[in-house]
Amino acid sequence: GGTPAQPRPWPGPRIGDAVVGLAAAAAAMVVAALAGRVGTAGAATAGLLSAAATALGLRRAAPAAATGAGAMVGAVLVAVEVTVGHLPLTLALVDGAAVAGATAAASVATRREARRDAAAAASSTAVLTLSRSLAGTVEELHALNADLEAANADLRQFGYVVSHDLGEPLRTMSGFARLLRTEVGAAPGSTADEWLTNIDEAAVRMQRMIDDLRAYTMAGQADLASEDVALADTVADATDNLAAAIAERGALITSSGLPTVRGDRSMLTLVMQNLLANAIKFTPTPPRIDVTGAPAAGGRWRVTVSDDGIGIDPARTDRAFALFGRLQAREAYPGTGLGLAICKRVVERHGGAIDIGPRPGARGTVVTIELPAS
Repeated sequence: GGTPAQPRPWPGPRIGDAVVGLAAAAAAMVVAALAGRVGTAGAATAGLLSAAATALGLRRAAPAAATGAGAMVGAVLVAVEVTVGHLPLTLALVDGAAVAGATAAASVATRREARRDAAAAASSTAVLTLSRSLAGTVEELHALNADLEAANADLRQFGYVVSHDLGEPLRTMSGFARLLRTEVGAAPGSTADEWLTNIDEAAVRMQRMIDDLRAYTMAGQADLASEDVALADTVADATDNLAAAIAERGALITSSGLPTVRGDRSMLTLVMQNLLANAIKFTPTPPRIDVTGAPAAGGRWRVTVSDDGIGIDPARTDRAFALFGRLQAREAYPGTGLGLAICKRVVERHGGAIDIGPRPGARGTVVTIELPAS
């Protein structure tokens, strides 16, 4: 009473396609393996697996047959070409491209090597030229150094001549002026007394200048000791050397925070003595002088010597350190104008710097020294 069962369709076409694909793939795999083409054998193997899957009904058969057939055709062509001893056209093209690429790469490498060789040659030439130039410069420096040493020797000899040979005539001149005063009996206030006084004072000034020139020469040429120097000790030494002037003027000298530096104690004492002497000389009222120390940039120390004297014109500070750089009239403030020049020379030989200017916010002068720390 039910609907009669329909007959199942003949699976012949599907099974036929699968069988064809399976056979083609298997043949392609064997041929490709015999021909030594690993890539084609792999493709044929893939076709074989595809055909097997199709034969089991896992997917449609037509694509499997096509895959297997394509792999078999490729493998057969390869086998034929190998058998007759000819490379495939595709492989020839690939080989040609490879050869061309290798040739191009070799050409590029050759050009690069040529450029490197040229650059190396140019560098060698530059180095040789520089070496010759430096050799010439070194020879010139040696010659200049020899000339400088000779000039320094002449300067030392000049200092000796000035301090000794010229000092003796001055002492003779001053002595004869005193004898002449006694011999002629020049009355005080007379013209003869005035003339003789001028001679004596001129001899004293000249002797002072000779002494300062010798000190300046020594400051620039003498060998410097290298030792730890407490600047407080240099202030004490300078104060002892100036005891008479300090007592005469009623000067008060204070110091604080002074560091220890590396240098020559006698030369640094000379610097401090000149600065204190200037502060005493250029202060009309009883001088008040303060010497202080404080750290500065770059591992250095700053030392200041300030007074309450007549001060200094900011526009003329550069002249203060010149040889014989007097800023005041000799009649009002006697001196040779070498004190600050000596200080500058000593400080610079110690690797330091010195400056001078008005005292900020008050009357007076401030001298600032910077020296390397010990």
